[in-house]
Formats: sequence, structure tokens, C-alpha cells
Amino acid sequence: MNPDLKFHNKTIDQRAEKIEAILQEFYDFEPEDLTQAPGDLLADVFHYLAHHNQSIMETLDRAKMHFTGERFDQDLPDYQDSVNQMGWVMLS
Repeated sequence: MNPDLKFHNKTIDQRAEKIEAILQEFYDFEPEDLTQAPGDLLADVFHYLAHHNQSIMETLDRAKMHFTGERFDQDLPDYQDSVNQMGWVMLS
């Protein structure tokens, strides 16, 4: 794997930039519609999980846990708004 695509020890901004690079490279990325290409990427991840007989819901739960924890760890002021917009419940 290209070492530039590895996400371990990356900041949230660096992770977002890598995802945008992936979206621009492999998907019909339109900056005016930031839901289309990420939605396609997520659908592909779901296909990948189904292909390997893995639970989409367990994966989403794990992703939500990482998302909220990483935003909290970096003390980002808008992490609670992001969580609320998605209807996720924060555990204390």
C-alpha cells in the first residue's frame, strides 16, 4: 500500500485531505455536492463488508466510536454538533 494512504497517526485534517484525494481519484467528485462521492465510497465499503460476510452495523458502530473519540481527543469545538446532526448519542 502507498504509505501516503495509511491513516495511522494522522490528524483529522490529514485524514479528511486523504479521503478527498481518494474521492477525486476514484469517484465522480463534485465539490458542490459533498454527499454523492462519499455516499458512493460508503456504498463500496458496504459491498466490501458484505463480500466478506461482515456486519455493516457493527462496522458503523465502531466507526462512530472512533469518530467521536478522535474528535473529543483533539478537543474540537464542533464535535458535539457533528454528533447531534447524525443523531448519535454520546456516551459519557
